[in-house]
Amino acid sequence: MGISTEELKIFAERGGSAFPFDIKLSDGSNFYSTGLSARDWFAGQIAARLVSGDGPQLQTWEQIAAAAYDGADAMLAARKEPGR
Repeated sequence: MGISTEELKIFAERGGSAFPFDIKLSDGSNFYSTGLSARDWFAGQIAARLVSGDGPQLQTWEQIAAAAYDGADAMLAARKEPGR
């Protein structure tokens, strides 16, 4: 099976994979999963903090999701800066 070139491109644009895995199945074949994108992982961590009450008081799930992905995008941009 494996991962396509297009899938690799998408994951690279989203910061790479978080928790990829490759399993050898009993029939001898392999199963590969890219896991979450780093962008999704970062956004999930930020969303958890936002709903815990430690961040800005957002009113809707849409606001929480938008703020989480804004934060994730900022983290990915910061990783590209020299010296980080």
